[in-house]
Amino acid sequence: MLIVAEAFGAIAVVLNFIGYRQNRVERYLFISAFALLSLSVHFFMLDAMAAGVGTCLAGLRNFIAIKNRSRWVLFVFVAANILFMLYEWFILHHDWNIFIAYASSLIPHFYDRLNCLKGNRQNKTILFARRNTWAYVRPLGR
Repeated sequence: MLIVAEAFGAIAVVLNFIGYRQNRVERYLFISAFALLSLSVHFFMLDAMAAGVGTCLAGLRNFIAIKNRSRWVLFVFVAANILFMLYEWFILHHDWNIFIAYASSLIPHFYDRLNCLKGNRQNKTILFARRNTWAYVRPLGR
C-alpha cells in the first residue's frame, strides 16, 4: 500500500512541474487541481487526514476558480477548512498539530484573494501561492 501512496505523491510532483510551465492561468489551475487531488489521495493513504482534506479542498477550489473567483467562493472554502478542523479536533480527538496543517491549507486562499484584490490579473502578473509557504511569481502572456 505504501508504494501506491508514493506513486500518487510522484504523480502530484510531475503534474506540478507541468502546471508551473503553463502560460495561461486557467490551464495552470486545471493541471494544479489534478496534482492537488493526487496529493490528497497520497495523504489519505498515509492516514494524514488534515493534509488530505486540505489538499482535496484546494484541488476543488482550483477547479471552481477556473470559472468563478468571487468572494463567496473564498468564504465557502475557508468555512469548509474550519469545519473539517473542528470535526477532527472535537469529534475525532486528533492532536494539536492539526491546527498547523489547517492553517497552512488556508494560506493559498488568502494569497489568491489578496492578489485578485490588488488587480494583478489586469497587470498580467499572478502570484501562485501553493501549499505551505512557497510562492511563485510569473508573468503571463509570454
